[in-house]
Amino acid sequence: MSRFNRFLGLRKVARIALAAALGIGLASAASAQSGGVATDASKPADRAADEKAIRASAEKFLAAFRSGDAKAVAAAWTEAGEYINDEGIAIRGRAAIEKAYIELFKSGKPKEVAVKIDAIHFLSRDTAVEDGTFTVAGKNPNEVLVSRYGALHVRENGGWRMASLREWAAEPAAQGNPLTQLAWLVGKWSAKGEQAEVSLQYSWLDEGHNFLENRFKVTEGGKSKAAGVQIIGRDPNSGLLRSWTFDSRGTLAEALWTFDKGRWLIESTNSSPDGEVVEATNLMIPGGPDAFTWQSLVVAENAALAGVKPIKVVRVK
Repeated sequence: MSRFNRFLGLRKVARIALAAALGIGLASAASAQSGGVATDASKPADRAADEKAIRASAEKFLAAFRSGDAKAVAAAWTEAGEYINDEGIAIRGRAAIEKAYIELFKSGKPKEVAVKIDAIHFLSRDTAVEDGTFTVAGKNPNEVLVSRYGALHVRENGGWRMASLREWAAEPAAQGNPLTQLAWLVGKWSAKGEQAEVSLQYSWLDEGHNFLENRFKVTEGGKSKAAGVQIIGRDPNSGLLRSWTFDSRGTLAEALWTFDKGRWLIESTNSSPDGEVVEATNLMIPGGPDAFTWQSLVVAENAALAGVKPIKVVRVK
């Protein structure tokens, strides 16, 4: 089940998409260039009961999956709900989803299944996004299948069901320092949008290549709008790849980087000087040694829903 896009306001997106898409000081850049976020006045202050209901539906789904009950598993979706795997293959409609699970369970019930919910975010009174990790024991004793997921929940007939579920397999961590997988970024890069331009320069911070430094600048109409530095390195406590970003408006961002199916999944938390917190899932998709695509899928507290188009970033030779 993976995360989905939620963002700041349709007309405002065009102005801050470049800064957002490249993960540079998103919260402060957004507030400065667009005058703040668009609010959703319909959002109730307390969603504890709704979150509890969604978690209960996840447990019900898990119990049905463990028991091999295809009909009960499919009941977690809306009538026209969809499931999409990491190859983009979609199964649409509850009946088709049930049929797919019937075929899956013919090979036997899963031995061990676990779901770890990382976060639940509410987009409106009747929609929510859940993301986490799905783990299934394989046929061999030492085999464990791990996948990331994102689910879009909607309230229907007094209950919560999935309208869409996306799942993709997580690839094994690279041997040694995972930062070596980003060595190709060293150099200068540029990306242009309708109104803004971003320049990036990656270099090794130390001789041992333990940290990668990214100095960036955002300009609009020839005038500087933001600048800052991002440090990427291996967290010695967890062994995972993390980044810390500081921009000229006082915004601080911390992110977790994971690689799966040929792309980087970068989950960040951005804190602005005024205390606003924006969570984002960013996708970095390499396109050869001299280009990559970046897309930011953002969740802001009290933010309206909007799409952010992918940004192409090219090497400056």
